[in-house]
Amino acid sequence: MGVTVEFFGIARERAGRPDLEVCCGIESTRLGDVLLEVAERLPVLAGECLSGEHPQVGFLVNINAHRFLADPDALVHAGDHVLLMSADAGG
Repeated sequence: MGVTVEFFGIARERAGRPDLEVCCGIESTRLGDVLLEVAERLPVLAGECLSGEHPQVGFLVNINAHRFLADPDALVHAGDHVLLMSADAGG
């Protein structure tokens, strides 16, 4: 089991898919490492949506639909859902 990264708004449009499982086989990891793996596996998101270990300006990261994070050192655990969305994603 890994971490499921879900894409919303512009991030989903650019990724061309709703989600991606990363960090498989790891019990926990840093949020920054999750974002780095996403950018590596979906290079189309690097630059516009992601900047290294951080979301680009205008993008937000949410963990399990409960809390927004920007700290790349925050821990993310296997089974968690990391939501990457443009700040205007709305519902």
